[in-house]
Amino acid sequence: MMIHFPCLLEVLDASNLSSELRESFKVILRWYLPWCSRQSLTCSVESARNFIEWAEAEKKPSLWMTEGWKEASRWFFVSAKAQARASQTKCDAS
Repeated sequence: MMIHFPCLLEVLDASNLSSELRESFKVILRWYLPWCSRQSLTCSVESARNFIEWAEAEKKPSLWMTEGWKEASRWFFVSAKAQARASQTKCDAS
C-alpha cells in the first residue's frame, strides 16, 4: 500500500508526542522520505523495512536507535492512515 501524507509535519506538530520525540521523528522521516525518492521507491511499509535494514547496515546503530527508527515509522503509517480516513481535515499546501 502506497502512502500519501501531505500534512505530515502539521500532523506531527499537532500530535501529543513530546517535543523531543516529535523532533526525533522529523529527523528520521526527513531521512527516510528522500531515501525512498533516491531509491525510486514508493513510501510503503515494505520500503520502510528496506530503509531500516539499509540504515542498520550503514550506521551500525545501537538497539535503542533502531527501535526509534521503527517507532517513527509506525507513527508515520498509523497517522497517515488516520489522516486519509479524516478526509475533512485540510492542511496548508505551503
